[in-house]
Formats: sequence, structure tokens, C-alpha cells
Amino acid sequence: MTWSTHLPSIVTDGMRFALYMAMHSNAETLTLSRRRRLSAPVSLHERAATAVRLVFIAVVVLLIYSVFASARAEISAEARAIQSLESIRAAAERFVREAASTSTAKVIATAGELDSRLQLAVCSGDLDTATLNNAPIAGRNTISVRCRHGAEWNIYLPVSVETETDVLVLREPAARLAHIGAADVDVQRRRVPGLGNLYLGKPTELQRRYLKRSLPAGTVLTVDMMKRDMVIKRGQQVILVANVGGIDVRAPGTALADGGNADRIRVQNASSLKVVEGVVESANLVRVGM
Repeated sequence: MTWSTHLPSIVTDGMRFALYMAMHSNAETLTLSRRRRLSAPVSLHERAATAVRLVFIAVVVLLIYSVFASARAEISAEARAIQSLESIRAAAERFVREAASTSTAKVIATAGELDSRLQLAVCSGDLDTATLNNAPIAGRNTISVRCRHGAEWNIYLPVSVETETDVLVLREPAARLAHIGAADVDVQRRRVPGLGNLYLGKPTELQRRYLKRSLPAGTVLTVDMMKRDMVIKRGQQVILVANVGGIDVRAPGTALADGGNADRIRVQNASSLKVVEGVVESANLVRVGM
């Protein structure tokens, strides 16, 4: 039990003392006043003594009030020993920003609001943060914020992600199946929803791609708006290349699927009839691993 437990009795006794002094002083002043009305006027010394007593009483009252106010503040602070909801949101946002940060884009994480009525014991150490079920960071996330130090609690809250990154913006309308290049787009810095990996940011990324549909001017280009040029068609005769002991070994084969540059496709070896998977390197070359 702290000294603040005895605060009510201390304050009460102090106030009683101050009230007693005030009443006693007032009674004495009244008595002197009545006597002086019947006799000589009150002397300067008596007036000064009365003033000193009144000042003393005022000082005592002020001291008692200040002690009371200080103790109330202490009790109030003890009662407010709860975890700041803003600190929980900040921990979740910081975790997402750090997990999704890149050298070329700025990640903006925004945590959902928590119920203002929520009261959690203050955590004496760092808050632990993680995605729900250790899922990878995405445009929308559920983040666990947990206290393991001095208190035990766990809060889940949603955190959305936006990214400030370079994007390609069409200067003029473009038709379906059109191939577009650097002269057809502007590179602009914009804030986009999600991690930004669905947006094209460099003119070189337009190479060997064409539009799936017609698009108006001002469209921000995304990966799903375009298709790769198919440099290899299904049924086409291709050359399989495999590196064996530092030497490229070639064999004829038949493509079993369409594929663009860097796509993985299945190819049947013409000699062994074995089906292998390789990466398209050019219009008739597929490299396979051994």
C-alpha cells in the first residue's frame, strides 16, 4: 500500500486544520473589531499580525491543494497504465513496411483502426509482429501484434499496402494487339495500390509484348494488360540445348506448348520421345537442365 492510499485522510485533516485556523482568525478579528468599535482604533501592529495569519492560512491551503493535485495525477497515471492503441498500429505498419521495402519504391502501410474501448496492459518490452499464418506480404494483410513481456495479449488487425513507384502511362490511345514502345509512354511516379509488382515501370519491359485489348490515353500499364509475343508455337520443331560437363549438347524436339522469351514450356525429344521442360531462349531454341 503506497502513501497515496492515505491521501483522503491526509487531505481531510489538513483542510480541517486550515478551516480551524480560518475560523479562529476570523473570530479573533471580529472580537478585536467589536472591541475597537467601543475603544481605540486597531493599531498598525495588530493589522499586520492579522494579515500574516491570513497569509499563513492561504499558504497552508495552497500546499494542501498542490499535494492533493499531485497525488491525483499520480493515481490517474497509474490507472492509465495501458498500452497505447496507436503504438500497436505503428508496430504493425512498421513490420509491413520493412518486409515489403524495395530499393526503387516507397511502401506505405496503413493499419485499420482499433476499438477505442480496448484496454490492454502496457507491454514492458518490444511488440512481436507477424503475418497471419506467416503469409507473404500482399496488398491486404492481417498482422498479429503480440506482447510477451510483462503482459500477455495478442491483437490481429488489417494492414493495407500502397506503393509509390515508377509506372508507364500511355500517351495516346492504343489498339488491341498493338505493340507499344518507349515513344508511346511516359514514366511517372505514382502511388498505386498493392506492392506495385503488377505495374510496368520501365520501357524495356514492353519488348516482345502486345496489348490484350484497346486502352485509352492515360492508362497506367499493368502486366495483365499485355501478353508476351509467342516466339515458339505448339507443334513447332525446336532445338533442345543442355549443358553437359561445360559442353552444349543439342538435340531436335517438338514444342508441346506456345511460349514467349523466358517462358517455360514442355518439349518432346525427337530421338528418345522423352518429354522435358525448358526455357525459351529464341524462336527455335529451348534450354533444358540436366
